[in-house]
Amino acid sequence: MNARTVATVSMAVLLSVACAEVVQARPWWGARRRHADRNKDGVVTPRERHWERRWETRPRAKVNSAWERKMDADHDGWVEPGEVNTWRLRVIDVDHNGMISVVEHRTYWVNWKGVVNTPLERQYDANHDGYLEWPEARALMQDRLRIIETDGRAVVDTEIEREFDADGDGVIDRDEAEAIREVLN
Repeated sequence: MNARTVATVSMAVLLSVACAEVVQARPWWGARRRHADRNKDGVVTPRERHWERRWETRPRAKVNSAWERKMDADHDGWVEPGEVNTWRLRVIDVDHNGMISVVEHRTYWVNWKGVVNTPLERQYDANHDGYLEWPEARALMQDRLRIIETDGRAVVDTEIEREFDADGDGVIDRDEAEAIREVLN
């Protein structure tokens, strides 16, 4: 063997050992490749790589509480936006027409006891039981409606307000405030 062949072989061995060390140092790397390889042929194609990226970046939240377990329809430990919408329609839409009306909203909130999550909600928890009942939530929404009417926009701070944020921008504007007015009257 000549010197050039020996150098090439030794370089190849060195690189393979180095790569093996990297893979062993990052066990998630191998798991990630196995997950991406959908047809289990040992090769991750560009299409499989694309699907893996989409899977990794999809909006979802880890299931941490009892109400999130109720929403998790496919029982994979993650709550995705589609599961939230399905759950809302199943629970709030009593006539099952695919639309949540003002009357259905009001009925849901009247029978609803929401867990106090924020300092703002804690201010309105009159009986200090850790839950917002409809009269307490109504007082909160009336005060928030005054804020919306004075400067035109209010940042969504509570789960109740999130129900009325139709465009999902995190702000309740005057048009969305109309739905709040209808529920409060």
